[in-house]
Amino acid sequence: MRNYFFTFLLLCLLLGQSSCNSIRREVALPKFIVDSAPKNRFIVNRKPLYGDGRPDGCVVERQIQLSFATDGGPRIVGEVKDAKTLEVLPGASVQIYFAGQPNPHIASADSVGRIYLTRLAALQQIEVNSICYRTLHIDLSKKKSLL
Repeated sequence: MRNYFFTFLLLCLLLGQSSCNSIRREVALPKFIVDSAPKNRFIVNRKPLYGDGRPDGCVVERQIQLSFATDGGPRIVGEVKDAKTLEVLPGASVQIYFAGQPNPHIASADSVGRIYLTRLAALQQIEVNSICYRTLHIDLSKKKSLL
């Protein structure tokens, strides 16, 4: 009887581990687009590390796409969408860190997933959060005049 218990326990552990590791397939990656050009190289930890004991754990979260359009002036229009389905994410929180500013500028996406900003200085970092989505971190601190 005791051997059955340990066999059952071992089987449960192995199935749990394999199911957690198998979820890493077919995951859309986050996207960052500026004036219709992909700028994904600025995304921090773009490829999620799912799995037991890994930074992103076993819960697969959806990925965010952030697009910015500029007109050469201080105004920036952003759009927050699901990276796979391209559905807009109303209410997504966008924190923007400008150079020389101690606190981030915080904006929430409107009902069509848009945010509107006035550039105060060079953008340093952007962080986008939405429920059930993996946080999107963008680091622009080493790039001059991207936005």
